[in-house]
Amino acid sequence: FVSWDQACMRGVNERGLAFTMSWAQPLADVEPDCTTAEGIDYEQFGRMFLGEAASVGEAIEMLECSRRAIHGNFLFADATGEMALMEVGTERLNTETRTTDGWLARTNHWVSPEMAARGHGGDDASSTMVRLRRMEELLAARTGSIDVAYLTECYRDHDTLEATGWGICGHSHEGPHQGVRIGTASVEIMTPADRTMHYC
Repeated sequence: FVSWDQACMRGVNERGLAFTMSWAQPLADVEPDCTTAEGIDYEQFGRMFLGEAASVGEAIEMLECSRRAIHGNFLFADATGEMALMEVGTERLNTETRTTDGWLARTNHWVSPEMAARGHGGDDASSTMVRLRRMEELLAARTGSIDVAYLTECYRDHDTLEATGWGICGHSHEGPHQGVRIGTASVEIMTPADRTMHYC
């Protein structure tokens, strides 16, 4: 029972737009969450992005021009090679990165000064922080030569598990660290120029 249950929340369309999202939630005293906000929900936005957008710019415009009952980190990429990381709240949003070069990584919190104070982030030992630091480390190590095979290995990574209790792959780990173990919901690796999505 999650807010995006049955929603189309990741994919690549025939025009070469790819998108996915990771959950990030606003603080209750800052702005409404998706259950109380009035606006377009996850299901409708997913259909809009994949049904109507052909570019990163068009997807961003949809977010900016619509009332939103969604929140999270939205990653867009298109067949031209442009990509963007949007930190989206029900009342505020921020284009955290928009580029045609390099890589982006995000887990379950907002990082920009504009949005970080508006959402749940956790401390340095939290799952979202540990996983983001590790993914950034792995991607930085292969800048310029990241491919589908390497990303597959990144998503299987357990390197930080023993020391922190958390790993990029979060399939019901047990160990000395206590806490909620939701597990990895899904992994997708998209190549919009090829209109391809690898999904697990």
